[in-house]
Amino acid sequence: MPKFRIPGEGKKTGRARSKVYTADTLEDALEQAYADETIVDIAAAEELPGAKATEKQKRLCSELGIRFPDDTSREYMTNLIDQSLTIPKIRKRYERLPPTKNQLGFAKELGIEVPKKISRNQLSALIDEVLDEEDTAMDEWEEQERDDYGRFIKQENSMKKQQPTCQLCGGVMKKKSVGRSFLVAAFFGLCFIVIGILLCLTGVGALFGIPLILIGLFYGSKRRKVLKCVDCGGLIDRG
Repeated sequence: MPKFRIPGEGKKTGRARSKVYTADTLEDALEQAYADETIVDIAAAEELPGAKATEKQKRLCSELGIRFPDDTSREYMTNLIDQSLTIPKIRKRYERLPPTKNQLGFAKELGIEVPKKISRNQLSALIDEVLDEEDTAMDEWEEQERDDYGRFIKQENSMKKQQPTCQLCGGVMKKKSVGRSFLVAAFFGLCFIVIGILLCLTGVGALFGIPLILIGLFYGSKRRKVLKCVDCGGLIDRG
């Protein structure tokens, strides 16, 4: 698309400015300048010369037998090639052109065995086919990775539901068996033992005293089940 340099000055600042606009016509470029609040110097407005055609474009035109001026712009050359390829005779020439060095190098990187007699167009189609296959394989691999990750997350969530979490840090709690605290064991165990001994001494008999002594010893040594956090060490007594 053509480019135009529109000089002028800003309406608010009064400073000189010159800006390049891309538009189909000079009138469209002027409208853009007006929208930018520019007081346009129409006499000084000019269309900028387009970028020159590339050597690749010139070489392709020469191979196809297309004539073009020496000062042809890149945009004009692109349109010229596109229009020329609609002509059956030139289209056949294009389809018979040999592969470019870039095509051959790219095909080698992809591991494609290039036949000796192959056109540029055929090799291009072959490269596209291989890339499509690689994209499909990549999509299948990514889908498999997503499925595996989904199963992993599901398993982790299932384990978290089965195991209670620590209220302090949110860590996983594991079952553990520990002895009762020394004070609790000493107090209740001693109470049962003393009562049992008193019953024996007062003549009530060993029928009640000895069992109470045994209960005291058992209670003092009994272990309890707890849940212990693997992260912070917090405990939840399960009895």
